[in-house]
Amino acid sequence: MGAVFISHLHQDHVGGLQGVIGLRWMQVAPGTLTIYGPPGTDEVVDGILRSLQPSHLVSAEDVGGGRGARTPADTVRVVILKDGSDVDVEGVRAARNSHFDGPVARIGTESLSLRFDLDGQGIGYTGDTGESAAVARLFKGVELMVSEVIDLDGIVANLNGPASPMPPQVRPALIDHLKKHHLTPAQAGAIAAEAGARRLVFTHLGIAAAFQQSAPALAAGARTTFGGDVFVARDLDRF
Repeated sequence: MGAVFISHLHQDHVGGLQGVIGLRWMQVAPGTLTIYGPPGTDEVVDGILRSLQPSHLVSAEDVGGGRGARTPADTVRVVILKDGSDVDVEGVRAARNSHFDGPVARIGTESLSLRFDLDGQGIGYTGDTGESAAVARLFKGVELMVSEVIDLDGIVANLNGPASPMPPQVRPALIDHLKKHHLTPAQAGAIAAEAGARRLVFTHLGIAAAFQQSAPALAAGARTTFGGDVFVARDLDRF
């Protein structure tokens, strides 16, 4: 496809973008990589391109007319998706979710959920979000809903615990964010049920214990609101 879709601009969701852009440029990959993302994506990409400038200058000296003939900036373009609009890739839709609702909305960026349709089947990717009717509408009838999830009680207990490195005075604001702008297993299951999804897969796990301890509880929580199959993903799983 030659495209990358960014759900939102928190660092844990864009941290690999420099590697994608840089490796394509280093390998002289043909064509242009189109990066779709919310407002501010252009600023992130501009910063990445500046960070690659030393590599470009070294390459220009080392290989002359090879990689040096094309700058990293020549290899990418950015398309801003505001409220999920302006997607011009067949089979892909987006909608603004609730992850950045509230005072943070004043900064001018957004958080998006994405839907991919191919051969009559749909996959919904929540990105980071809290409860959201817009996400349920976007995912109507999908085969697979890929959702973030948080063990809220466990995370909050760790934040307030004696080993927490976070100063006590800043904890309440973060805890409020976690409660409003992320999905518990039951909340994710409710969105999947409302959308009529057939299967629910948890990824981007906000868990307080080891995977082996957390996964059964996450799946059980989702099954309180969702009657389809529930999976807790690990790297390289296939669905």
